[in-house]
Amino acid sequence: MSILRHLRGRARWALALLTTAAPALGADLVTARPHAFVLGPSRGSATAPGVDPAHSRQATELPALDTARVSWRRHLPGGIGCNALVDADGRIFVAGLGRVTQLGPDGALQFSQGERFSGAVAAALLADGTRAVLTREGSLFGWSPSGAVAFELALEVPAAPSTSSLLPLPDGGALASVGAWLFEIDATRSVRAYAVLAAAAQHTLLAGARALVIDEQGRVFEWDRREPLRAMGSFGSPIVAALVDGDSLIALSSRRSLLRMARSDGGVRELARLDAPGVSPVLGRVTTGRWTLMKHDGTWFSLERDVAPHALAMRRDPAGLSDIDLLVDATGAVAWWASESPLRLETAPGVGRELSDVRCTVPASLVPAGPGRLLAACSSGLIWLVGPEPASNAAR
Repeated sequence: MSILRHLRGRARWALALLTTAAPALGADLVTARPHAFVLGPSRGSATAPGVDPAHSRQATELPALDTARVSWRRHLPGGIGCNALVDADGRIFVAGLGRVTQLGPDGALQFSQGERFSGAVAAALLADGTRAVLTREGSLFGWSPSGAVAFELALEVPAAPSTSSLLPLPDGGALASVGAWLFEIDATRSVRAYAVLAAAAQHTLLAGARALVIDEQGRVFEWDRREPLRAMGSFGSPIVAALVDGDSLIALSSRRSLLRMARSDGGVRELARLDAPGVSPVLGRVTTGRWTLMKHDGTWFSLERDVAPHALAMRRDPAGLSDIDLLVDATGAVAWWASESPLRLETAPGVGRELSDVRCTVPASLVPAGPGRLLAACSSGLIWLVGPEPASNAAR
């Protein structure tokens, strides 16, 4: 009976919190000691799942076709469990099975250390340079650029599902979504506010300082972390990929439609209806009003607002590709790979180069690593840095 009363109590507590914000759960900030906080967007080439908090999958500049080479290749112990981070200095941080590792821009090992968690679900680079990781246990850990433990915070929620997310906030904190729960972690590394959805969050993004949350039914909510969750509207079906584009939320639905929701009034308009076999669950922003999608056969194409998509040439691959990941840049070039499919750099569908050495069974992350550089990471722990050929090699 005690267990039943406990569960009933938790249910009443969650119901009372539904679509509400609450004050901080952590300790108050001690004002007797000075505290320095770093404000503004986090500085780096890859700072959150989807490259950035808007999920743009955009690189400043992809490697040029004629000079792209594998600059170095490493194998990291513990594998890679979530998105890799790349800071403004080109340092690479990855989290795997109970271990975090950091490499320098040249691939040199800076630290690799075991930590008290089983696996990583999402990582974010915070404004002050802290490397933060959301774990399977529903806890948050942070490390300084030198590898020292910066903080540890238990969110006291059930195990984090694969759809959980961690995003850096411009006020120096972080936003974590775990199932139906949303948490704001402030710059003191305490929970300042939380909210609960009626259904689990499927996608969590940032538009400036505001969180946009799409639940597993396609309903969209906005949260400024000071007021209760505000229902924006609904896409009418589950969403497999989404990104923020200015005043719009662009989403790829499970019904193979590309949809646009206006943030001002929640109005939804269909931009394109895509034929079978449909597109993979990735979506990249080339520029404002222009997006890139990929089909499961490896064909990719761009769509523009108010411009109908042209007929698509299909690569006949009845099995299709799985675990597709892509990056885009402002020129419209694309870098992509998939399970057992090598990394490709293309300026048009099928036009470009294949880097046959960069191949993986279970891709974990594909992120920019500075202008003209990208990082491909495999769940097994293999990583490749692709960039221009070093000047010394080119001379030889």
